[in-house]
Amino acid sequence: MDEKITKLIIDYWRKNGVDTSETFLSLFGMPIDDDDIYGLVVEFYGGVEKIYIKLNKLVGKKFNISDGGYNYDAIIESFQLYDDEGFVCEIDVDGNGEVEIFNLDKTMTISQAYNDSEFGWEIGMEINDSLNSWLYKTITEKTGIPVSVDKVNVIGDGL
Repeated sequence: MDEKITKLIIDYWRKNGVDTSETFLSLFGMPIDDDDIYGLVVEFYGGVEKIYIKLNKLVGKKFNISDGGYNYDAIIESFQLYDDEGFVCEIDVDGNGEVEIFNLDKTMTISQAYNDSEFGWEIGMEINDSLNSWLYKTITEKTGIPVSVDKVNVIGDGL
């Protein structure tokens, strides 16, 4: 990426906050790919180690997911760098949380539904999707730091 464009973007971010939206980046009249964006974000925050410090402030803090029939607490256990493309995290989910199983017209604990032999795989995918959505809204959208779920642990006895 052109050095002048890099400087313009980083100066803008310092004044206005990080914006990695396609709309903002398209203002520079050239295609900017995900690697360029990630490189800009790392440069803006002063390197990968400084991003780790920022992300690690979220480790161990409980948050709630209430989305599409799901209601559960979760805690981020750790972050890791993923192939120089962003970060992944491991998250513990409270198995005592609840999920409404619409086609059965009943509510189950997350643990019960997650371990069900017929539809547990689907529950796992939906939990992963809801956590990725939360990570995007809470971290990526606000900071530009790409983060996604690597591993989910459903803790049956609660958090």
